[in-house]
Amino acid sequence: MFLLDRGFYSESNIIEMNSSGIDFIIPLPFVVKNGKGMISETNRDVVERDIEIGNVKAYGYLFYNKKRESNELNSFFNRIIDIESSLEGKEFYGNPRDTFNRVAGNFARYFDWDSKDRVIHLKRRSNAISQAVNRFGKVILLSSTKRRWEEVLSLYRQRDTVDAELLGKNSIEDILLDLAKLRAIKIGSVCKLTEITKKERIVLEKMGVAIPIKLKHGY
Repeated sequence: MFLLDRGFYSESNIIEMNSSGIDFIIPLPFVVKNGKGMISETNRDVVERDIEIGNVKAYGYLFYNKKRESNELNSFFNRIIDIESSLEGKEFYGNPRDTFNRVAGNFARYFDWDSKDRVIHLKRRSNAISQAVNRFGKVILLSSTKRRWEEVLSLYRQRDTVDAELLGKNSIEDILLDLAKLRAIKIGSVCKLTEITKKERIVLEKMGVAIPIKLKHGY
């Protein structure tokens, strides 16, 4: 059996694994037509549906987790606010487009912007943000074999159990979302991290990552 991450998804890979008799479980990207249809069903924690990918019959399982949705919302809008704080109404020299792209990064698609007299102004793109928010807390797993949804979820989570002592009852996504809550504040010329929680400290220690006390200017 192949337990694959989202980056391995493509129609050609699904067809190849099917023709080779390989059993697999892989996340289905939301941008795929079948995925778009499933994420609109928000009234249940689990949605099951027969799915056809390139003439290959498979089975889709959408899982919704309210706690994960809350964490993803918090992380997402913290990033939106950080970008607005860094750019909105600020005066910049040089190419404003380069400045916007450098600060916004892959969140650039959530903003319209313009500049006048070297001052950048932002406007949130409501439709793009709504589409992103509608996906939070959800994951769609594509299985080559029809199974009980509990089995699909349990099997897929096995890919995360390289270090069970580190993970405990948490998934890799849960740990990353928790660490993403860390923030740096600037005091004079020094940037310092906000208070690190006990859970975050334990994760960093188990990963062998030194706990940062302060950051250099600009980082």
